[in-house]
Amino acid sequence: MISFALVERQSQLCLFEFLYRTYSQGMFQIAYGILHDVQHAEDMVAETYIRVAKNINRIAEIPADKHRSYLKMIIRNICIDYYRSIHPTDTVYEIPLDLSDNSSGPEDIIIDRITVEAIVQAISELPDKYRDVLKLSYLYDHTTEEIGIALNLSTNTVHKRISRAKKLLKVILTKEGVLQ
Repeated sequence: MISFALVERQSQLCLFEFLYRTYSQGMFQIAYGILHDVQHAEDMVAETYIRVAKNINRIAEIPADKHRSYLKMIIRNICIDYYRSIHPTDTVYEIPLDLSDNSSGPEDIIIDRITVEAIVQAISELPDKYRDVLKLSYLYDHTTEEIGIALNLSTNTVHKRISRAKKLLKVILTKEGVLQ
C-alpha cells in the first residue's frame, strides 16, 4: 500500500498499521453502504488511508477512543464527494445564510453560557457536513487547513461551513427554547 511510504517514523507506522487493521473493514462497509459498489468502496478506503498517512501526526494527537469516529467522518465525506462526482445533478441545495460576520459574534458569547448537553444535542441535529467541520475544529482542534485536507475542501469552504454551522446551532437552540 502506497500509504506506508508516506509515513516517516516507526511510531507513526505502528499507529497507521493499527488503524488499518482495526478499522479498514468497518470503513469498507460504510463506503459500500454509500456507493453500493465493491470496487469503488475499496478505492475510497484506499483514498482514506492515503489521507490518514498524510495527517498521521495530527491523528496521533487524537485520543484513541476518537479514532473510529474521525475515520468514519473522513470515509463518509470521501464517498459522498465521489458519489456526487459520478452522479451530478442540476440542483444545488444551499442554505441561504448571511455570512457577513465570520467568527466571533454574539452567538459565540451566548453559546458559551449554554449547557454542554444542549449543545451536543443541537450539534447532533445538524447536517453531516456542518457537524463534521465543527467536530474537527472544536473537538479535535484541527486548523481549517487540516480540516480542508481531511475532508477535501478548500479553506474558504471550511470557514463558511463553520460559520453556517454556528448560525444553524443558534437557530436550533432558539427553537428549542435554550436561547431567547
